[in-house]
Amino acid sequence: MDLISASLDVIVDGIAAIMNPALAPPTLSATADQEPNVTARLRQLLQASRAGKLSPDECAYRWPGFVDTLNKSHPERLAQLGDETRVQLVNREERGDDRVYTYDIEFATKTIRLTITLIPDGRVTEYWWREK
Repeated sequence: MDLISASLDVIVDGIAAIMNPALAPPTLSATADQEPNVTARLRQLLQASRAGKLSPDECAYRWPGFVDTLNKSHPERLAQLGDETRVQLVNREERGDDRVYTYDIEFATKTIRLTITLIPDGRVTEYWWREK
């Protein structure tokens, strides 16, 4: 496994589940998309990511170089995946006044699980993915 792409949360969740099966994260599956505007926004963010043109105005509560870092790394990572063929909402939850959405996104070469968190004004506070 390439450690640069290791997901600490997946490792910790796996260890916790071994120690106590009740701590295993829930299995996510397709759910009805009641907010197609959010899914459209996600697609828009993916297009901007692919082009290296995410705007700092779209993000909140991030360090100054956050968007620059994404604009440098995401185009290459997304190019390796190819075109997306399917976007499926698998979870939506509210944490305080934030809304957290998790999607499975199928690409030509593999599927990723992407999480996006939006604050009430619509700005992004979390935007990350890992291979499924």
